[in-house]
Amino acid sequence: MKKQEYEEISIATVETSSDLKEETVMPSHSLNIGRFMILPKRKVYCVAMRGPSTQDMPQKIIELAEKAKVIILSGFFSLDDSNPEITNGLIFIDFTNSSMKPEEMAKQFRHTGLFKHVQVSAPTPSGFVYDNSSFP
Repeated sequence: MKKQEYEEISIATVETSSDLKEETVMPSHSLNIGRFMILPKRKVYCVAMRGPSTQDMPQKIIELAEKAKVIILSGFFSLDDSNPEITNGLIFIDFTNSSMKPEEMAKQFRHTGLFKHVQVSAPTPSGFVYDNSSFP
């Protein structure tokens, strides 16, 4: 997104009850809505996972990330609605400075027994990556 486009988006026109128009400049803070990221020039992948619920699962994921020299940018975990013994996870991982491929990390998640199902979503050339496995 070009800077000019960003500036145009950050200005909102608000109608007041007296039909007067007031221009409001919104603060330029990022908002994490959890299911997509836009990070141009970075190799950020979305990894959706499903597997048995364990207390040490987040710790094991962090340990694997440290060994692979990747950065976990965001992560969400929740118990499955139909089975509380299953955890669904969604993490955004930056592989920019790592020699590990996202598919290799997915294999490690499966191999360690952390997750039985792992799906990796790659970014677009513009750096847009999103969760395309969860619904809704």
